[in-house]
Amino acid sequence: MFACLLCHGIAQAQEDKRDLLAVTGQVTALASASVGGGGGIEWLHRLSAESGFTLGAFAFSLADSEWAYGKVSGFVTFWERTTVSAQVSLGGGHRPNEDFAYQIYEVEATQALIDKRLYVAAGNQYSEIAAARENVVKAGLILYPVALLRTRLDYHVSTGGNVDSRFLSGRVDLSTKPVAFLAGFLVGQTTPERFDVITTTSRTLRSEEYYAGVSIPVGPHEVSVIFDVVRQERPGVDKFTTLLAWKIPF
Repeated sequence: MFACLLCHGIAQAQEDKRDLLAVTGQVTALASASVGGGGGIEWLHRLSAESGFTLGAFAFSLADSEWAYGKVSGFVTFWERTTVSAQVSLGGGHRPNEDFAYQIYEVEATQALIDKRLYVAAGNQYSEIAAARENVVKAGLILYPVALLRTRLDYHVSTGGNVDSRFLSGRVDLSTKPVAFLAGFLVGQTTPERFDVITTTSRTLRSEEYYAGVSIPVGPHEVSVIFDVVRQERPGVDKFTTLLAWKIPF
């Protein structure tokens, strides 16, 4: 979930009519005193006013696990009201005495009900990460109460695999000038792998995630800092992450 916090900001490059390079780095700590981190680089290229694609590569480590993956995604807008996007992340990782796969496939459609004000969204995600395999569908609403404020609420439910995920997620983006803010949450039940915590079990856990961040312009660039906290029930996972991102338009 945390790896997607900047997706909305990257996609906004469609409106800026510029390519965008996002360089990210993060430090992560578990309550058990394990410390890790990682980062990556992602490039968004516009093909037209209505379409584009991204290419990215990422690598992370936490506790006794290391993993890396490449990501490719694309989007296209039809009739200025319907946007369809797809994303594939493929890679793998290692932990003591075991190698594991990292695969995520996702598709989403967004439809304007009231242009620039109210949208509905629906999507599907299939993932295989270590022992956890699942298919999750989601439905949500995107609302702009005012031009500078974007709010989104989604419900996610598992329809296949060995994980019974059910959770609610929400996010708020406030684009003031020159500073922008974001905050969000995830509450429900899901697997630790969704939070990039690779474990030996694929069972669901009661989970909570809360995050907040700020983006500040530095010349033509933008620097973002995001703080994220995850808590899961016993056997217990408390995870704290600080993410730094540098967005470079060109």
